[in-house]
Amino acid sequence: MDAFARLKRKNYIILSFALLFSLTLGFRFGDVQAQTIPTFKPSLPSGHAVALPGNPATPKPQIPYLEELRQIQSLKQSYDSLKTQLKRLKEISQDSTDSAVVRARSKVVLEREKQLLEDMVARDDVPDAELNAAIANTLSDINRSGQTLETASSVAEIEHLMDTSEENLKALINEWVMPKIEQHLSGTLDQGWDPVPGKVPDYFGSGGHSLLETDGDSAEEILALARKHVAGKGRHISDEYLKNADRDFRKLKIDSLGYIQVTKFQNFKQKSAFFEPNTLAGKSWQQRTGLYIWYDPLTPFGEGVHIASGVSYGFSPQVRVFAGGVVRSHFSKESWPRREGVGVSLGMRVSKRNWAVQAMLTGCEVAIQYPKGNENLNYGGKILSSTVSVGRRISMGSKAQSIVLVGIDPLYRKEKSLTGSAVQISMGFELERLSKSKKESGK
Repeated sequence: MDAFARLKRKNYIILSFALLFSLTLGFRFGDVQAQTIPTFKPSLPSGHAVALPGNPATPKPQIPYLEELRQIQSLKQSYDSLKTQLKRLKEISQDSTDSAVVRARSKVVLEREKQLLEDMVARDDVPDAELNAAIANTLSDINRSGQTLETASSVAEIEHLMDTSEENLKALINEWVMPKIEQHLSGTLDQGWDPVPGKVPDYFGSGGHSLLETDGDSAEEILALARKHVAGKGRHISDEYLKNADRDFRKLKIDSLGYIQVTKFQNFKQKSAFFEPNTLAGKSWQQRTGLYIWYDPLTPFGEGVHIASGVSYGFSPQVRVFAGGVVRSHFSKESWPRREGVGVSLGMRVSKRNWAVQAMLTGCEVAIQYPKGNENLNYGGKILSSTVSVGRRISMGSKAQSIVLVGIDPLYRKEKSLTGSAVQISMGFELERLSKSKKESGK
């Protein structure tokens, strides 16, 4: 019994020590937990700063129109969503029900933008007459758009109207609001700002407004960060990369609204040498030799014909020489004077794409007759004439083409010429080669 009592007393002592140790740990843990509970800090509206008791804070730099710029980002998302709906409706239907639904939603967007611009005019955070005038002009456009929206009868009309309104808002933000804010903060605000020659960043399309709420040491620092973000969004795939990756070389152009325009290589301007590679080099004479026939449309067929015909030879696709004959016959017995003659001509043409410059020299045996009483004006003999022309070629297949030439004869003399005017017009057809190429013949 004594041993049992001693054992029981010993257990009580051990149990007491364990309980005391547990309570000590509990108090220590509770104290640590109490120290690690985060202090509640009330959120403050953007653009305001406050110093909490015992913990002074640096005031956040004041960005003019910060709340309005945040609303503009939300407004752009509404424009994007509305644009998607308009595009879908235009593809699937054009009934009056769809027009009414989308008109109502468009009206809400315009009303939001109108209220936003009215708030900016009322607040006047940047005291600048030019900026206020730009905001007022955009507000006036919104009012006109709202009136036009009421009478829009199709989804396509509403789409055009909303695209125009969004473009106007984008121009206001990028070309007036943001530049004037930067001038205001830098202390260089002045009149006479012209956004046309300046390259203004696209804050509207790139979402650069959201960065204006970033913490920073100064407003200038925040604007610099936003500008850097906007510049990064403006990067695009280089033309040189596309040229190496695609034989057709398609040029990409992305505007601030996110529209992508793809332009093929041959459709946009490039600086190139006037003379192109000579694809006729090494070709046979049959592939270089062609035929031509031209007529003078100023000579009516009822009166007579004035035709030039012969062969041509191409030194290259751009340089070609001509040699042939010229014939003019007179049919009518009522029109005077009667100009007739035959001769030979030589010439050369230089072409660039479908345009050409041509010079011809012609020697003829001419007979010109006047009615009775004016026989003293008759002429018979040899003449030399020349023509310098500008022409347009129109392809009619792999080998044939039509041609229109308009020119003038520097050596023209009315009393000795086959034509009645120094201005010469020729129209006709040309065969550029006599034989088919290996590609055309399938060899």
